[in-house]
Amino acid sequence: MHGGSIENPSTLPLFGMSSSKELRTPSQPTQQPYLPLQPQYYTYIPPYPSLPPLSPQSHSVVSSPLKKVPSIKEFLNELDETYGEGTYTCFETSFMEQEVLVQFISELTDTDFEKLGIEKIGWQKVLRRAASKYCRG
Repeated sequence: MHGGSIENPSTLPLFGMSSSKELRTPSQPTQQPYLPLQPQYYTYIPPYPSLPPLSPQSHSVVSSPLKKVPSIKEFLNELDETYGEGTYTCFETSFMEQEVLVQFISELTDTDFEKLGIEKIGWQKVLRRAASKYCRG
């Protein structure tokens, strides 16, 4: 017997497809072509070296490049030294009443400044820029 059948398979290898028959029932799904899997490569990341414990002083300062945050009074006095006496210290009471901290002045909106009585755009810009030195992020 040359090609064999399902009942009597051939004992010899078949090298041609001319005598092969494919049996398929309607319920069998069509096979997808074989796609070899790509190998996965992983990069070894060594663990971090152990760090020395934090000192008590390092907990109080988030980042070293930031300057010590002055009080509102100190901050406004510094601006008055540059822009003229009374230009900014006249707003000290408004800042104190609204409990505005220096490090948050740069985040104030135009409306917030108007509530503080600071309506001039130039004053708002000077305050924002000067306060940005004390922002923490």
